[in-house]
Amino acid sequence: MNGRKHSRSRQDRIWEIDAWRGFSVLLMLFYHFVYDLRYVFGYNVAAYQENPWFYLGLRGLIVLGFLTTAGISCSFSRNNRRRAGRLLAVALALTLVTGFLSFWTRTQLTIWFNVLHLLTVCTFLWSLSSERKENNPLSVEHS
Repeated sequence: MNGRKHSRSRQDRIWEIDAWRGFSVLLMLFYHFVYDLRYVFGYNVAAYQENPWFYLGLRGLIVLGFLTTAGISCSFSRNNRRRAGRLLAVALALTLVTGFLSFWTRTQLTIWFNVLHLLTVCTFLWSLSSERKENNPLSVEHS
């Protein structure tokens, strides 16, 4: 626990952050769906992924939006360590499933480290940082 008392309900949530998070997740899912169609399954669709405006610009904005929203959400989480643990379980499951698919299809599909793994590491580091700050008698809380 991070030491703060929380009595927030669902009505107290910031809907703009929830909406942006949902939009970011939809963009990420769409990107990966199209990527898989083109590069994993070999369908000749979505050639825009090879244009510089996409791989130098839009793809980075999608990731930036996703990670920024996740980072903002860390400051509202009741227990970032538990959240990091759940993310770790999902990230490891992703690695295991893609590893199995790689073995089964005899192709290289294993995802060793991606945005989800990065998010897990960052959330865990945030939890350590915030716990250290709360346990430091010299830290000053600004109200």
